Amino acid sequence: EKDGKMLGRQCIFLLALLCGISLLRADEVTHFFDESLAPEESFAFAVSAQRGDLAFTGYLAEKGKSKPAIELLDELLDQHQSTRADVLRLNLHFLPTPENRAEAVAFVAKHWPAGESPAVTLIPGTLPEGITFACDAVFLSRGGSVSNSESVKPVPGSKSILYASGRIARGKTLDQSIPEAMQLIRDDYLQPNGVDFQNAVQVRAYLPDLSKWPGAKKEIGKLSGKYPLPPMIPIEWAREGTVEIEVIASIESGPSDPPVEYQTPAEMKPSPAFTRVAIVHAVEITFFSGIAASTIENAEAGARAVFKKQWKALAGAQSDAHHLVKATYMVASPESDKAVSAIRPDFLDPSRPPSASKVMRNHAGKPGEDFQLDLIAVPRQ
Repeated sequence: EKDGKMLGRQCIFLLALLCGISLLRADEVTHFFDESLAPEESFAFAVSAQRGDLAFTGYLAEKGKSKPAIELLDELLDQHQSTRADVLRLNLHFLPTPENRAEAVAFVAKHWPAGESPAVTLIPGTLPEGITFACDAVFLSRGGSVSNSESVKPVPGSKSILYASGRIARGKTLDQSIPEAMQLIRDDYLQPNGVDFQNAVQVRAYLPDLSKWPGAKKEIGKLSGKYPLPPMIPIEWAREGTVEIEVIASIESGPSDPPVEYQTPAEMKPSPAFTRVAIVHAVEITFFSGIAASTIENAEAGARAVFKKQWKALAGAQSDAHHLVKATYMVASPESDKAVSAIRPDFLDPSRPPSASKVMRNHAGKPGEDFQLDLIAVPRQ
């Protein structure tokens, strides 16, 4: 049955190509392709969807004799009566070698037919607990007997999506720093909007030592209280003595809400480079593949090249800087870190910058690349 669905969608794709149409499915999902704007030729540079129910997964990891990551993802898709064609965003985590990167690229080409690739971000780096490969995803849920779990949690189409910028805690042990960062998110971002950690659909933990991920999970779990743990994702963070936590949550929406609502708590100074909370009320959302480059020889030129390419991708997917939701900046050198901070105000709308995390990494793309940027946006209204 799954193969039949895939075959039917491939036929739709071929018909669209013959007719010169970019809409590859007849319902909610649009894939945007241009090899000059994607990190790999087979990747969509962006995927847009009419909201419906969006499901956010946790860390789907391969370790020892565990099931392959694609089987773990397929199980979640089946629970939601969805298929791989419903995957909008795919993050691939792998150990930082050229061979592993090639395998990650092949993973997409093998499991998604031409024209149905998700937006993909490649994330090389250390992995926790002996894991050799992992993925996390956002996909369109088609229904089924769906229950919240540590593996996947949906945001109903009737609700909005809250993206909180990362909060950092410094100079403490994990049993102090993680509760501190999460408490800041709760006090400043969640509770003023009438939600709490039981409404979280994904927690991303940036840690300097991923061998401590089991303990970090326990600390996150303590703040979830009696509620099920949300899907969680550990990511390498190359800032010793600090952690950063991000939260995505489900929130009630109103009939007169703007497409994106930007919030900065009253006691915090607004920044032209990022907003503390961005809430998606729009009925359509777009995910962009991560684009990377080197800033080693010329930091400003390298960073500007990434921004210019992503801004061209925004335009190609019918969005712009005024409709950004989330930006994730992965920087792997002091030069790229400084360059991003210096030039991003040139590209952003200072009155409505996206929520953001600037993540210091040991790796941020191919060997030699030290800056990667991926985006979430809504279409121009």
